[in-house]
Amino acid sequence: MHIAGLILLPLLTVFSPAQALTYRGADFSSLVNLENGGLTYKDNGVTTKFETILKNHGANLARIRVWTSTSNSQYSLAYGLALAKRAVAAGMTLMVDLHYSDTWADPGKQGIPSSWPTTLDGLNTQIYTYTNSLVKSFAAQGTPIQIIQIGNEINDGMLWPVGRISVNGYSPLSQLLHSAANGVHDASSSTKIMIHLANGWSGSAIASFYNQIFIAGEFATTDFDMFGFSFYPFYGTGATYSALQSSMQAMVT
Repeated sequence: MHIAGLILLPLLTVFSPAQALTYRGADFSSLVNLENGGLTYKDNGVTTKFETILKNHGANLARIRVWTSTSNSQYSLAYGLALAKRAVAAGMTLMVDLHYSDTWADPGKQGIPSSWPTTLDGLNTQIYTYTNSLVKSFAAQGTPIQIIQIGNEINDGMLWPVGRISVNGYSPLSQLLHSAANGVHDASSSTKIMIHLANGWSGSAIASFYNQIFIAGEFATTDFDMFGFSFYPFYGTGATYSALQSSMQAMVT
């Protein structure tokens, strides 16, 4: 497993101390929705595609979120596939953020998609099938995923209430992550898997999660490649760069 982190700032920075690998990128998932509202973008006064502007100024990673919605305005798979073509055509590496929800998934909400089963066994099968099919869909159109998040800000789990840690403990989430990871691995040998948590500056919370999520026969360290963290300094006084540094350093030591 490579030790890596994703920090949500105005630009995304993904780093791997072991390999000194750095991506500079941005989540511009809302781009087409904004364009459909009439927005255009200029660089030095010249109207230019937004992804081209980013690439020309050093960005090399596009992060695209995908919801289980079927509406393009709600980040459907079809919407994500179309945006991926634009990002790759601009010369950017592709990162896909799976929310496993019909809408936003974050520390306060992680709803099961309306068309999905609501039992643990059913969800294990569904998350495997969905993830596997999605990875193949991106590859089939010539935009293979380099990095994939299996869940978004899953500090208290995902697919609530079944996979909610505060309700059912770590085992259901551990199983679901293992099933999702298997879906990726069976579709692509090159796609790197990221586990993504909120509040990367909170070292105690991050340590608590990783001290309990690995369960024999379920989620294992070999199931993923990268750590990912959100970091929003304006959300609280504890969200400082020094706290983030301390938390990240603890992860690699």
